[in-house]
Amino acid sequence: MNNERNKPLVLGEGQTVATELLEPEGKTLLLHERRGEEGTLLLNDGAEQIPASQQTHTRELYQMPEGAVLSDRYVIGDILGYGGFGITYSAWDRKLEMRVAIKEYYPSTLVNRIPGSNRVEVFSEKRREEYEKGLNRFLGEAQNMARFSGKKNIVSVYNYFSENGTAYLVMEYLDGVSLKEYTKMHGGKLPYEEVIEITKSLLAALKILHKHHIIHRDISPDNIFMCKDGTVKLIDFGAARFSTERDEDKTLSIILKPGFAPPEQYLSKGKQGPWTDIYALGASMYRTVTGVIPEESVNRLVEDTLANPREYVPEIPKYFNNILMKSMALQEQLRFQSVEDLERKLRRKKKVSSVKGELLRRKVLRFAIPVLLIGAIAWFGIKEYEYIQAERNKATLENCTIVAWVPTQEDEKAEERVAQFAEALADFTTTYPMVTLQIEAVPESEYAQRLEEAVKNNTLPTVFDVDYLPREYDSSLASLEDTYERLDKNLCSFWGLLKSTPRYDKALPTSFDVPLVFTNTSVKSASLEGNDLTAFLEEKNPYYVGSFDDYEMIQAELPGKYEVSLPESERQQIKMTNVWAVSNRGTTAQENAGVRLLYYMMSEQAQDILYVQGDDGFPMHAELLTVYISINPEMSILADIPVASSMQTYLTEDDFNRIYETLGEK
Repeated sequence: MNNERNKPLVLGEGQTVATELLEPEGKTLLLHERRGEEGTLLLNDGAEQIPASQQTHTRELYQMPEGAVLSDRYVIGDILGYGGFGITYSAWDRKLEMRVAIKEYYPSTLVNRIPGSNRVEVFSEKRREEYEKGLNRFLGEAQNMARFSGKKNIVSVYNYFSENGTAYLVMEYLDGVSLKEYTKMHGGKLPYEEVIEITKSLLAALKILHKHHIIHRDISPDNIFMCKDGTVKLIDFGAARFSTERDEDKTLSIILKPGFAPPEQYLSKGKQGPWTDIYALGASMYRTVTGVIPEESVNRLVEDTLANPREYVPEIPKYFNNILMKSMALQEQLRFQSVEDLERKLRRKKKVSSVKGELLRRKVLRFAIPVLLIGAIAWFGIKEYEYIQAERNKATLENCTIVAWVPTQEDEKAEERVAQFAEALADFTTTYPMVTLQIEAVPESEYAQRLEEAVKNNTLPTVFDVDYLPREYDSSLASLEDTYERLDKNLCSFWGLLKSTPRYDKALPTSFDVPLVFTNTSVKSASLEGNDLTAFLEEKNPYYVGSFDDYEMIQAELPGKYEVSLPESERQQIKMTNVWAVSNRGTTAQENAGVRLLYYMMSEQAQDILYVQGDDGFPMHAELLTVYISINPEMSILADIPVASSMQTYLTEDDFNRIYETLGEK
């Protein structure tokens, strides 16, 4: 045996190691661990058995014995952890030949296991119904989490099954320590720069969960795992439930960790949603960056003495300090309402008002607006005031209702699409309260047909995506002269190209797309001919030529394995996307409101929500394109597109195939 394997490893307090080594002949050795003097960890190759009392977790009689086999496949190893509702074991998957973690449903107040037996027995038949409900919830957790397998920042679930009168959840074996232990190893708190990066990883995980209306409900440093390869994983979804945003009367079990749970989690019918996880995330990061556990939220309701993080760590940037405090606001409506909103503030380092400042601002506005209004009337007099109001209305818009049709993909929910556009155009509706904006989500598969029928029936919506309407109906489009006059040409990435748009004066593109060459440098030769996305994702082809629509999938399926570039060409092809137009079939008031609405489609807010946070295309707004690139650095290629030598195109499959053929000639 190699003597290197008997060398002691010096570890900090709380750090553990679970290692797998292979002998030259391929035999797997599961190394046990025990503490030596001065924190030294001694590894033993199994020649002599280490007593259970010296293992990481002492094995209790009610726990399955080492060597037990589940599903004729998983060989049980050490105890990784246990609590009131379950036991987690390390195990060896004989089929896939890899180490896994297995969580067993074991509510210790309801069941027992006879030593030497694997079967779980309920104490009393009177409590069987309670046990079965918990068992179903456990399997529901497994089913929920299995869909997220492969996501970078969420622990992967490989399998789940019932056996021994209970159920099991097979997960990826994580090599590392919890954030709680990791922080302890580094002196009790971490630098704010590192905490910000951890926060970004957790936001990526929560974004996926919340998109599926699942809230974790148990985020804390215990359930955040720091892998040795630098990956941050969110673990333990035993408390996860579907968001109650649409079912406020539903009763939820009270599951919480003091210091990390918001007030609504102490109530069985408290309104819980994404903001619930945001509080717990903020509290976890507060603990990690300051070294201090936040005061319990219900105590803060009596007297809120929570100190700003900067009082403990003065070098924390003000924007991050305010993000943490806003995340931990006691009133849910004062917190960030979505992880996207929090992420936007975090990545862009924009000024975030403090919770106290926000409360003060609302109080001041509530009293100041009437006072200022009365003062204005007194100052100018009734006639002057009426004149100003009349001129203001004349210069803005008239009372009317306008309808906007937005195309929706098959995997999108109509209400989510409508909410996205409503948020993107919030500034418009605030500025022009006399205009009622009705947003309708129309399936993309029906969009063109419905538009054509609307033209013929004279029922066109006020605002719509004109790419779905044939050119023969251009006489139904209003002039956008007012929109273009108001736009800042310096904030439009391809202003020069817009004038070459066939419908330039009647259509406004708000995003763009370009052909993208994706390269997997680890694949040396193509096993299939042709530009095939599936072959590229399966790593059978070294190249794939696609567009923005393929980018997110390739990011998810081949993280860190691909490079992206623009095709080598004398003239760069650019496709204008999300091209909006206004109908001239409505009233003058509706037409004017629609034309003004398109101006707001190019605003920073709309471009941010639809294209930086959303996934509809590359933002046309020059500053927001810079923000997008800062989030996706590999897309810095977009900043180097020579506008003068570019041309507009529709980017067909033939275009992609031609580019792919040139790659094969290299």
